[in-house]
Amino acid sequence: MEKHSCKFSVIMPVYNVEKYIHQSVDSVLNQSYRDFEIILVDDGAKDSCPTICDDYAKKDNRIKVIHKKNGGLSDARNFGIDKASGEYIIFLDSDDYWGSEKALEHIAEKIEQEKSDVLIFFFQYLFENENKIVEYNENYKTITIDRTDKATQLTDLIRNNVFISSAWAKVIRRELFLEHDLYFEKGIYSEDIEWSARLMLYAKSFSVVNDNFYIYIQRDSSIAHALRRKNIEDAEKNVFKALAMADKFDEGCRIAFMNYIAYQYITVLNVCCVCLDDISDILKEMKKHRYLLNYHWNSKVKKVYTFNRRLGFSLTMKLLKLYITKIR
Repeated sequence: MEKHSCKFSVIMPVYNVEKYIHQSVDSVLNQSYRDFEIILVDDGAKDSCPTICDDYAKKDNRIKVIHKKNGGLSDARNFGIDKASGEYIIFLDSDDYWGSEKALEHIAEKIEQEKSDVLIFFFQYLFENENKIVEYNENYKTITIDRTDKATQLTDLIRNNVFISSAWAKVIRRELFLEHDLYFEKGIYSEDIEWSARLMLYAKSFSVVNDNFYIYIQRDSSIAHALRRKNIEDAEKNVFKALAMADKFDEGCRIAFMNYIAYQYITVLNVCCVCLDDISDILKEMKKHRYLLNYHWNSKVKKVYTFNRRLGFSLTMKLLKLYITKIR
């Protein structure tokens, strides 16, 4: 195998992001590693994005453009998967960008070394209104995983808070999509939670790329932009759909998986705190599953676990709401 010879398919759903799309696409085109294709999926954008996509395709034959009726993020990703031809697939939201020209080069080096099914990299938050960058994981340069087997890999990933649900934080061997129907469910929010659980189940090997090149733009953190019942319902359902897969894992992997689910569980509790609608029935259902807090490798989960054990679920939720409201 020739050094760094694998091809990447970078799938970018595009919808009304004319302010951001140039920076996003250019961050891929400027990569030092050149063997890639960009699949721009115009999801029925109403602004100038369709024209911008076509202009890029005219300038670079590595760019494919799909124009389709609006179907949402998951539908756009699925269209891109069907058109991909690379050995590995990477998702990039077209209002985010890669902050390093060496991103693909570093990924290719890791693939050559370890040939894993899934590679996970790190990211930074860019708070647009404040022009401030915040690391998601400040220890990203030193994190390593024991590659003895899948169980040890997942254990290290979850213990180090590396395996998050976001699809754009992963590089995935394309064969996994073809062999295991790894498409995204359409028409729902938080679909990455259940999708990442399936990915964890079917992938045989994982690696970490010690690079934080993904820039995740936070456009507005105002409490006024709170979530509605649909957001909470979908997140809750995706957590429980993922939870239903637990018995498909062997014991070593299952413990790591349950800790992944526990983190997603408290994420739903967090967003419940800023919902504008009545979700008392959802909270009752969430309360029934508070046993998930027993899986608290993650420090945030452990804090909620401790409060719940000492104060009970209802008071813990009141304190969590005070905290979430304050930091937002």
